[in-house]
Amino acid sequence: ADGTRVYDGSTVVAATDLTVAGIIAGDDAALAGSGHMADKHVGTAKPLAFGDDMALAGLDAGNYLLAGGTIDITPRLLSVTGMSVQNKIYDGTTNATVGFLDDRVVGDILSITGAARFADKHAGHDKPLQLADIALSGADAGNYLFDGAALMASASIHPRILLARGQRVYDGGTAIPADTFSFDNLVPGDNLGLSGSVTLVDKHVGENKPLLGGLTLAGDDAANYILSGLRYTVTPRALTVTGLSATDKVYDGTTQATVAGTASIGMEWVPGDEVFADLSTFSVAFLDKHVGTGKPLMVTGNVLSG
Repeated sequence: ADGTRVYDGSTVVAATDLTVAGIIAGDDAALAGSGHMADKHVGTAKPLAFGDDMALAGLDAGNYLLAGGTIDITPRLLSVTGMSVQNKIYDGTTNATVGFLDDRVVGDILSITGAARFADKHAGHDKPLQLADIALSGADAGNYLFDGAALMASASIHPRILLARGQRVYDGGTAIPADTFSFDNLVPGDNLGLSGSVTLVDKHVGENKPLLGGLTLAGDDAANYILSGLRYTVTPRALTVTGLSATDKVYDGTTQATVAGTASIGMEWVPGDEVFADLSTFSVAFLDKHVGTGKPLMVTGNVLSG
């Protein structure tokens, strides 16, 4: 008895899979029951064990002796029944993630492996994926036929959301140079800037100050981003106290300093600003308590008004 069937993950071979040679035409004899292979895998001329589960049946069965048999197990065609494709947030790369669903025999150890990439890095909807080196792996891969060349998939790259933050030292004006902004979620190496103009509603120091006007993203990679907002901070302008010198001291674990001289305020203020200094109430201390030479001093106290 010999036959052929497609791999199904079983070692059982049904009589319907086999053909018996040598039965005289017109005799009532046919194979019935089932036999077994030593393993389930694809192969040619695989020996069959019949035992008591398979025998000849019919009125003329007693006239024959079933000598044995072999079977060819051919590979099963594996079909991809679905693909799980992951959209992503723009990250400056063409990397893509794809998973596969298939009609494998339940319990088989099998994986579909390969690489998936977008054709370019840019944001876009339903972008075609390039699938390469799609193949089978795993202990049961040899039992299947698979052609990954015909597979097609697509996914979306969503724009990356970022915030533009800016900061400068108080200069008495409301103008904001565009180059004082930076982005907090920018992919390294991307070409991105701002187009347009904005000004502060007032000149004064403050955090997250309201702005007048508008800015939009510009540059080669602008289409890959969404600008969620602008934040701008103006920090205080430093005025230098001169004319003082501190007396050297032996380390005593404090920042206290003894100074001598006549204090005066430097000329760093913005022309036109009203600034008055009362140097009668200030105090002076070292920045830290540690031993050192030429250590800077810090002037504290409410000495400025105006």
